[in-house]
Amino acid sequence: MRGGVDEAALRRAAETSADVLFFAGQRVPDAPANLRTLAADGPAFTDVLAACDAAVAKVGYGIVSDCIANGVGLLHPPRTGFREDAISLREGPRYLRMRGIGREDFEAGNWGEDLTALLAQPAPRERMRTDGDEVIAGRLLERLGRA
Repeated sequence: MRGGVDEAALRRAAETSADVLFFAGQRVPDAPANLRTLAADGPAFTDVLAACDAAVAKVGYGIVSDCIANGVGLLHPPRTGFREDAISLREGPRYLRMRGIGREDFEAGNWGEDLTALLAQPAPRERMRTDGDEVIAGRLLERLGRA
């Protein structure tokens, strides 16, 4: 197992959701046609994520912020021992569609029903700004007297 998802779970998720195209960071032997492996020298993860409707991943600051910035839903299994989870789970739904999936269903690859429910959720009411680079550049130019 690499990347936190068992190969059998990935295979089962794809097999039971034939209308969904899955991308994985690991090769899955005998994968169905709707399960594609991302090559190490291929497109950047964030570029692939931007083209997706949903991600299946643990709740962490990186994936939460990437999903918010790209308008991608997040289906997440439970985890313990991470201090940021309480904040992400409390504040995340303000800015992105989020749905938990039970550990047993996650590990078994029974994702279809939860993915469908996630994608059926209405868009979040709030939108977080994602132009921080422009804001900082503007402030730097102001300080330099060039704005």
